[in-house]
Amino acid sequence: MNYIIYYDDNYRKYVEYEIGKFVELSNGVGLYSGESVIEDNKKSNIVDKEKLSSGFNNILQLMQVDTSNLTLSQLLDKSIFVRFYHKIDYVCNDIDYNVLMSILSKYESKIVSVRVVYGKDSKYKGITQTIADYLINFGYTIDVKSPNVVISIYAGDRLYLSIDLANELSSNYRAGEPHYHKEEEISRAEFKLLEAIERFKIDTKGIHNAIDLGASPGGWTHCLAKLGIFVTAVDPAQLDNKVLKMSNVEHIRQLAQDYLKNNNNRYDMIVNDMKMFGDKSAHIVCNCAGSLNNGAKVVMTIKLAEINLYEQIVRAITILSSKFNILNIKKLFHTRQEVIVYGCLKNTK
Repeated sequence: MNYIIYYDDNYRKYVEYEIGKFVELSNGVGLYSGESVIEDNKKSNIVDKEKLSSGFNNILQLMQVDTSNLTLSQLLDKSIFVRFYHKIDYVCNDIDYNVLMSILSKYESKIVSVRVVYGKDSKYKGITQTIADYLINFGYTIDVKSPNVVISIYAGDRLYLSIDLANELSSNYRAGEPHYHKEEEISRAEFKLLEAIERFKIDTKGIHNAIDLGASPGGWTHCLAKLGIFVTAVDPAQLDNKVLKMSNVEHIRQLAQDYLKNNNNRYDMIVNDMKMFGDKSAHIVCNCAGSLNNGAKVVMTIKLAEINLYEQIVRAITILSSKFNILNIKKLFHTRQEVIVYGCLKNTK
């Protein structure tokens, strides 16, 4: 099985560090077969764990991933720096509508989205609408936001096409790039948490109380409060007035470390986007573990220096994993020089 992968071009070398060699099709887009990491002389998609880099192997172990029977798609799911991927059903110079309709006929739903990423100087400009118009003529409904079936295409020198159920893809957006409508957001950081909630499929319905460490100016607090969660925002600095006016926000003007010393409240979720390196941030989150309810969620960023990047990630999640099960780590579209960690509190009973 071959795949198209999408990633932040600034982190290309780390993508290869995690998943092995691939062919770069354009900036941030690659053609991946997994040949450099699959088991020798086996026509399968099973990864040889001995071929994985030591640093990434350490992270997989900390995430309690069973690497003994790891498939290529699972490897891509767990890759920190692969933002999005889709399989390749077929490659062509022009759309063969007979083949396209044959694959689509396997799916019961006719609610479809066509998502095309164009390479530089692609000759296929406008193909999105061409395919959509064709499908409409055959009774399909084009729904960009809530499709049941997704046609994913990378249009470079050729067309690399995949058809998937929407709920089987790792992201609801083209190439894993959500573009949120700007309304009342406090800061760009708000989009990071919103993307993390969507990407990691965090069920917020059971979250009633959350604590936001280092909350100022209040983007993450605002994001959670809009979901109906009561948020304790801890930061000695001021919060944005729009956040302070929300009835389900309490602002504690203290350092997180000081507040936690005498805190008797309990929370269903802890979030942390403080501007400090990951190991220090992880220590603070772990110190808050005693204030969390069983199964509480954690979402935090690991800020990255330009050197020893992997060592920083390993160091932070090693600390974090003493109290939390690490469920996912990703370089998301809205993150900059940082990755986001998602986990849940370990059962202490």
